[in-house]
Amino acid sequence: MKKIHHSLLIIATFLIIQIQLLGIPAIIFDLNGVLFTTNTGTIFWHLGPTKIAYWLYHSKSPHHLKTKLYEILNALSPHQNTPTIHDDAGIPMPILMQQWLTGTVDGQSILHDIDTYIAHNRTLYMNSLERDLISKLAQIIFDPATFASTRSVIWDGIRFAQECKQKGHPIYILSNWDAASFKLLHAEYKYIFDQFDGIVISGTHGTMKPLPALFGKLLTLYDLTPENCIFIDDQQENIDTAISLGIKTILCPTVGYPFKKSDFNTVKHTYENYTHTQTAHGHESIS
Repeated sequence: MKKIHHSLLIIATFLIIQIQLLGIPAIIFDLNGVLFTTNTGTIFWHLGPTKIAYWLYHSKSPHHLKTKLYEILNALSPHQNTPTIHDDAGIPMPILMQQWLTGTVDGQSILHDIDTYIAHNRTLYMNSLERDLISKLAQIIFDPATFASTRSVIWDGIRFAQECKQKGHPIYILSNWDAASFKLLHAEYKYIFDQFDGIVISGTHGTMKPLPALFGKLLTLYDLTPENCIFIDDQQENIDTAISLGIKTILCPTVGYPFKKSDFNTVKHTYENYTHTQTAHGHESIS
């Protein structure tokens, strides 16, 4: 059995070397916004349809709850001398959330601190409804089981990844994701994740995008060269870091309102332009 495993390892290594020699680029996918997305209906269900309806009736925006939650997180862990990292809406991410995504603080301890803070700062919220909604929003984000249950597959993204694989591209995942909820997500969608040649998430590597270190973890771990990689992400600051490292990039845009959808027609078009250019002229940037 050991001989068989050794032989398979030799064959896999040989194939990887051949792919690199042929110049077939590795495709690196972000998770949230590219392969998975937020299930808005599930979010509303967890918050409570009746409460949300009442909230909206009184002209309150769901973004107001997020603003309140960020205020609490910033109060619990004030900004330190660290680089500013933005969330998927372009809002500066609280330090405590960054620590959660890099595995230095667990979600349950954050939830405990939030509940304690809310209980001792009654002027933070207008009424018990707002208090409950803030608490529920925190649970949706920081409770692993709840967060994993609010994710949905972006099938256009998965199909594109499969098409890349069929064309000979090694495919990888590079994502900001906490380890606990990713473990649950991986278990539920193992048949999807098993199709990838490698996965690097922030929660198990102690750093996160857009910091170059997380990109370096992936490149080193899987022996990839930046010039022979294409990175697909939905956030410009992550794209910018990849470009600075010499990685080719594709920004995955979103279309539609109010329910945004990842635009893989644009992604495919950019990819096809790149592969055509590569065949004709060699490697050129597509960012």
